[in-house]
Amino acid sequence: VSDIEAPLKSGIVRRAGLSKERTPIVFIDVENFHPKKLYSDHDDFVKLCAFFFEYNIRLLQPGVYHGVIIFDLKGYSYKEHGNKLSLFLVQILIQIVQEQYPQRMRKIYITNAPYLFNMLWNIIKVWMEKDLKEKIVIVKNMETLKELIDEDVLEERFGGRRSEPYPIDGVDIPLE
Repeated sequence: VSDIEAPLKSGIVRRAGLSKERTPIVFIDVENFHPKKLYSDHDDFVKLCAFFFEYNIRLLQPGVYHGVIIFDLKGYSYKEHGNKLSLFLVQILIQIVQEQYPQRMRKIYITNAPYLFNMLWNIIKVWMEKDLKEKIVIVKNMETLKELIDEDVLEERFGGRRSEPYPIDGVDIPLE
């Protein structure tokens, strides 16, 4: 865990409770994604991804085999997130999901996508297989999230009633 301590503490990845279907929700806060500051090379990013997938799989309830990811693009900046390194890391994440965890993703929701994201999306989706593309929902209306997540679990910024931010593993929640 010491290898990924800085990215873990950055708050880029958080556990956001359970969906109405009792599947775990992983929240990705792109505003806290600073590749040049957090990753000395792509191996550190792969370690963070592997840690989070494996750690959350261990926490699955009996009979639950997949989870949900919410990518919040609030704070997205073309300079910070549209550069070569960031796109390379996104490509690695897609590869990890498709090759190692293809059946673990129920849905992937993208929220607060700025206009500039549409250009990048046309690049990113080329790297995805059909099955993964079909699991991705670009949220235009936050009511979509309320269909998936109880309002008590959903943060206020997404139209829910939860006032505290989602906890950070290893910071707010001790690692088990």
